[in-house]
Amino acid sequence: MNAYCKESQKQKLLVRKAKVCDSRLLFIVTALDKLVHDDHFLTLLRAEPLLTMPKFLWAKVGTKVKASE
Repeated sequence: MNAYCKESQKQKLLVRKAKVCDSRLLFIVTALDKLVHDDHFLTLLRAEPLLTMPKFLWAKVGTKVKASE
């Protein structure tokens, strides 16, 4: 019974940590989505040659920014 309770507590902790990670990821994706729609931010990225982003992050943001703009 003790082993079951310990494992149950571990699983609950894992679920809580996963929910925290999910909410943080959602916050970051939402913030990036807003930033890539801001022309001033995009100008700054172009000026600092930072206009690339990992594909999986672009997929989450759902926006493609053309480097030639």
